[in-house]
Amino acid sequence: MRLETLDSALDVAARAADALAAALARRPEAVLLLPAGATPVPFYAEVVRRARAGTLDLSRAHLFQLDELVGVGPRDPRGFQAFFREHLVTPLGLDARFHALDGTAGDPAAEIERHRRALAALGAIDLVLLGLGQNGHVAFNEPGSRLEDTARVVTLGAKTLEGLRLQFAGEPCPTQGITLGLREIAAGKEVVMLVTGKGKQTILARLAHGAASGDVPATLLLTHPGFRLLADRAAAATLAR
Repeated sequence: MRLETLDSALDVAARAADALAAALARRPEAVLLLPAGATPVPFYAEVVRRARAGTLDLSRAHLFQLDELVGVGPRDPRGFQAFFREHLVTPLGLDARFHALDGTAGDPAAEIERHRRALAALGAIDLVLLGLGQNGHVAFNEPGSRLEDTARVVTLGAKTLEGLRLQFAGEPCPTQGITLGLREIAAGKEVVMLVTGKGKQTILARLAHGAASGDVPATLLLTHPGFRLLADRAAAATLAR
C-alpha cells in the first residue's frame, strides 16, 4: 500500500489538490470521479482557492459525482449533489462540467445507468478521489461488494445508516443509494484515498493490515497500480504501534 502520512487534514487536502493539478496538467479534459462527505471539504476549499488564484483550471474537466442517496433531491442539503454545488460547482461556475446524480429520479436503476453510460462515453478515467467509510465502504460500495461490481442501486449498510440517522433525525432516513461500482473506480488511472481524523484509526488499520476482502471493500483497491492513500497523523497514529 502506498501510504503517505501528513501532519494534518489541511496537508492531506493540499496533497490531494496537487494530484488533481497534475492530472489536469496531463490532460485539461480530465475525467474525474469525486467524493462527497466531511473528509474532502478541506480539499474542495483548497481547489477553489487555487482555481481563483489561477493555478488550477477545471474549466475543461468532467466532474462526476460518485454516489447519491435514493429519495434525496438535488436541493436537499443532506444530499450529495447539493454538497458538490455548495463546495465546488457553484463557487467556480462549473455547472456545465458537472455530471450530477438525481436521488429523486423515478427509476434509480435507470438514473445510475445513465450516469455510467455518460462516464463510459468519455473513455479513460484520469483520477478517482475517495473517502473511506467506517465500515470500509468506498462511494456506496458497502461490505459484500466485489471488484467486478458495476454501477447499481445498493442497500446501505448498518454502519452507514448509523451515521445518516444523525442527519435525518425525526425524518425517514434513506436506506438505499445509487453508486458507481468498484469496476468503474478501479478503471481510474490513479486512485487517491483521503483518510483524516482520529475516528478513522480503526478502519485505516484494517485497511493497512488486512487481506483483500469484500468485507472491507476498500481493501480490494490495494493492488491497483495507481492507488495512493493520503492520511493525516491523527488517522494513522496506531499504524506504527
